[in-house]
Amino acid sequence: MTVNFQPPEKPVSSILRFTLMNPRTILAGLAASLALNLALAGGVYLKTAEADAQRTRAVAAEATVAAQTTAAQAIADAAKAREDTAKRALEIARDVGKADRAAAERYLNLPLPAPEDRCEAAQRLVDEAITENRQ
Repeated sequence: MTVNFQPPEKPVSSILRFTLMNPRTILAGLAASLALNLALAGGVYLKTAEADAQRTRAVAAEATVAAQTTAAQAIADAAKAREDTAKRALEIARDVGKADRAAAERYLNLPLPAPEDRCEAAQRLVDEAITENRQ
């Protein structure tokens, strides 16, 4: 008795053919493909939206920095103007102080009049001070 053994018809091929020809499998594959494509497109959209938001934040930050720079420059200019004004005021105060010091030294260096002439001497000093202030 001879046994003639022939291999069965390629089982993988028949299973694959059955699977690929089944409409449910095709629809499931299409649905999976659609879901993946939508997910990828959504991810791209989200990344684009994030990039747009970052650009918007960067532009806003640049505008803020520019405004702060302008404000800092204005503050520096105002400080410089105040410094110049303070220097001028200091010079004027020094000049006035020197004049006051000279007047005080003049009054302190006056000889002391005799007791009977002190009233007249004080009146002369007051008259001189009034005359100087009116000029």
